[in-house]
Amino acid sequence: MVSNRMPWIVAAVSIVLLVVVAVAKSGISGSPETGTEVTQSSPVSPRATTDLSTMSPREAANRLFNRVMAAAERGDTSEVLSFMPMAIQAYQMFGPLDADAHYDLGMIFSIGSDPVSALAQADTIEQSFPNHLLARVIRATVAQLTDDEESLSRAYGEFLAAFEAEIALDRSEYRAHRRTVDLFRVEAIANTQ
Repeated sequence: MVSNRMPWIVAAVSIVLLVVVAVAKSGISGSPETGTEVTQSSPVSPRATTDLSTMSPREAANRLFNRVMAAAERGDTSEVLSFMPMAIQAYQMFGPLDADAHYDLGMIFSIGSDPVSALAQADTIEQSFPNHLLARVIRATVAQLTDDEESLSRAYGEFLAAFEAEIALDRSEYRAHRRTVDLFRVEAIANTQ
């Protein structure tokens, strides 16, 4: 049965991820992003136990995203590494993914020190929405984590250039991540003057 193998699959993925992070020597410290959204669907207590099997795949993915982001904000590397593989798997279980889900995955990959996968999520968003603000947030987050000042500056500039027109579109993902969008705008303005 698949359900009997799930804990073993999650454990194996967690171990592989831990080894990759250790080899990359990038670790996880502090906040992955100023203004990371932790209340997208509902607040999650760091120690809350919820039966994800009672939720839709999207609800479960959102709950796991929130848990990973909250743990990252607290600097709880152990919890991030425990829940990140489950979160990635949850997003892979439903589809097709919308821009909001690609953003969530991009941020999870960023926290997991996987810039290639994170940027692939930004690329995917931009294929449908070339000026999407959350794609710029992913790009800036990766640039910050990899100390790529040129890419960071470009992400800030593109975000600010597109902001007015994009925010006027009132996309659901902008509403869901409004705190992130607003804080990122402040950060972009402060770093481009």
